[in-house]
Amino acid sequence: MVSFAILLLGADFTALRADDLYVATSDRNLPGLVFQVGVAGKSATFASGVPAYACGMAADARDNLYITDYYGGTIVKVTPAGVVSYFVSGLDHPTRLAFNRHGDLFVTSFNSGQILKVTSTGFASTYSSGLHSPNGLAFDSTDNLYVAQFDGIYKVAGNGGTMAFASGSFNPAGLAFDSTDKLYVASQNNNLVMVFTKSGVGQTFAAGINSPADLAFDSRGILHVSSPTTDSVFKVSTTGIVTLLANGLHKPTGLVFRKLAPEPVVTLPNNVPGYMVLMLVMPAAALVLALAVWLVFGRKRKEEFEPPAP
Repeated sequence: MVSFAILLLGADFTALRADDLYVATSDRNLPGLVFQVGVAGKSATFASGVPAYACGMAADARDNLYITDYYGGTIVKVTPAGVVSYFVSGLDHPTRLAFNRHGDLFVTSFNSGQILKVTSTGFASTYSSGLHSPNGLAFDSTDNLYVAQFDGIYKVAGNGGTMAFASGSFNPAGLAFDSTDKLYVASQNNNLVMVFTKSGVGQTFAAGINSPADLAFDSRGILHVSSPTTDSVFKVSTTGIVTLLANGLHKPTGLVFRKLAPEPVVTLPNNVPGYMVLMLVMPAAALVLALAVWLVFGRKRKEEFEPPAP
């Protein structure tokens, strides 16, 4: 696809970053899919041949997706071109995934009560153990790791030890930090999303989402929530207002945003003459055509407004 940059004299330019949302499915009665969902909610299949019961998904710095196969005990890798390959196997019911700032991948093992660290070559080793049905994982801005288990949220130290961050029987699933390091938690038991301060004080952020599973923020700070029981993904505004983004997604679970190149957004001033539009980034042939149009119509317009010679 060719991108166009348009320069208009007196025009206002704002560079915005568009986001693509990728959604993993968990309907065991259907083939596993990854959907690509646009900002308007339109969905299309991005990759097939992935696990039919995916729990978690994460992206590395090169936009490769990694997806857990809960029942198969594997993690698969999906390239930006949609090519699927096995990355690691032999895991005990892997659930959620998270990358730290150094590109290391971490995965929770639900049955064994462990967090595993996986190298870039697919070698998995125990990072933390003794957990109770660990689920969601997330790193804050300073690379502190947090894990959800059935009785609350725990902070994981560098040596793998854990300490309680927030307790309660709210069955936490997916975790996500916003840009201010507030922690958002999908509470499956209560059909809501909770938010916690850095000191572990929590409150309800959004309600009415049936069995929320995973969470992800787009580049504008808007939270997205998957709901496998309704086959839907919801958007939640910064004030907690819930709206439907997409449905019919075959029990969506893992959510990941991948960044696209910034696109220019142009605000035109009033009464800008058409011949003042110059195409800057475009094929050479189109540039020549644009200049020819300017020469013909620009001069003609100029002659129309010039007073006759005395």
